[in-house]
Amino acid sequence: MPDIHVRIQRWVVWWICLGFACGLIAVANILGRGLSHEQETVLLVVGGLHWLLGGLVCWALGAVQVENLDESAPAPQVPSENEWHPASDFVIPGARHLLPPDLTLRPHRH
Repeated sequence: MPDIHVRIQRWVVWWICLGFACGLIAVANILGRGLSHEQETVLLVVGGLHWLLGGLVCWALGAVQVENLDESAPAPQVPSENEWHPASDFVIPGARHLLPPDLTLRPHRH
């Protein structure tokens, strides 16, 4: 049996939870209140659009990825050492000013 790895982004889980919560509220309103046929249709269409648009957005953004992990496939290479750089490697030469000189020498005027 192959190993299947599913990656789901966090916002997709929230979208699904929101869909179920709104669906429960819609079903409770349909069953508990005397809604007209048109009102029931509107609730069902809005719910269907929620799931349809959510699925299209997830597909378009690649938010859900299914990977088949075969044992014959090589494992991803993990670097053995972390590359380290001191903070001075990222400083632009000549730009080591902490504050503009004007702000440090001006007296305060009230």
